[in-house]
Amino acid sequence: MTSITASAESKEVEDFSYDWTEQTSDNFWTSEEAKPNLSVDAVGGLTAVNNTEMDNWKFQFHIVDGLPLKSGNDYVLKITIKGTDAGYAFFGVGTWSGIVDCGFNFTKEWKEYSVPFSATQDNGFVVCQMGKFVGTVQIKSVKICHYEGTFSGGYMNFDLGASPSANKWDKKLSYILPKALEQGADYTLTMDVKADADLENGIAFWPIWDASPNKTDWGSSKDVQYCEDLKLSSEWTTLTWKFNANFTLDKFEWVMGTAAGDLRIDNVRLVKDGTDENLIENGDFSERTTKGWSKTGNILSIIEGQSPSTGINQTMVKANLQDGAYYTLQGMKTNKPAKGIFIHNGKKVVIR
Repeated sequence: MTSITASAESKEVEDFSYDWTEQTSDNFWTSEEAKPNLSVDAVGGLTAVNNTEMDNWKFQFHIVDGLPLKSGNDYVLKITIKGTDAGYAFFGVGTWSGIVDCGFNFTKEWKEYSVPFSATQDNGFVVCQMGKFVGTVQIKSVKICHYEGTFSGGYMNFDLGASPSANKWDKKLSYILPKALEQGADYTLTMDVKADADLENGIAFWPIWDASPNKTDWGSSKDVQYCEDLKLSSEWTTLTWKFNANFTLDKFEWVMGTAAGDLRIDNVRLVKDGTDENLIENGDFSERTTKGWSKTGNILSIIEGQSPSTGINQTMVKANLQDGAYYTLQGMKTNKPAKGIFIHNGKKVVIR
């Protein structure tokens, strides 16, 4: 798993901290199934023992409460945890009116995991759901942090876990479009992607009309378009999908369950054919936020630093980019730079 790093111009600020090894009892809300199976001590912190597999939500408990969150702000949830075996636990941050998925895979060794998220509610709690995991989980500490200062831009990293899944839809990346697409119009989606290993047909793209009244028995939309499956490469590669919007599409999903390791994504661009406007907000990840994005699987994070896919080579900088104009990271000249990362007089600059 790749973690977030802060540049010299930005710093991490701690908003909340709770050390379970300094507590003597668990005074937070707990479900009836979990209540008799929780304990607290100075060595392992909060210990949860689940002896029987059940629906994940049945064995759930708050690991902290009273968080000082502000809706719309970006934070990082940090949890130090281990299990008797490797497994997955769902951690939700927020209130019962709205919870953000911050779940991840853990191992048998103590480790602090960092999960970025955008708060959708003021204040709130962190709830753990682990009914599917049979064994013991221990949690030493929980922290909430945010970054201050200048973010120099980066790329998005999706931790797919150590092993492939049986079904490609087991690991899913989703994006809610700021504005629904025009039905009947043609669009082109491009994104720079780098996986840990080559995989034929490793990623599928499914545009969806999520607001459609045409629902499955599970409440999901039936109005889905299934675009071409493409190969994942261990080198930075630009993937391209061209499609006609059969519906007023408002959500994108990419599925890649048969892949493993880290999936790096940069320069996500959606344009209506014949136009230049990018309909993906923060598609170049010039801001440290995953707003609009969600996942089924492991940790989704923003990695600070220029990705190889957007690197301007030295020859291009010397030959073309010293004329006082602004250029995109792909080397295209622009007279009116919008918010984002640009090359100006041979140097990388951030315009906010």
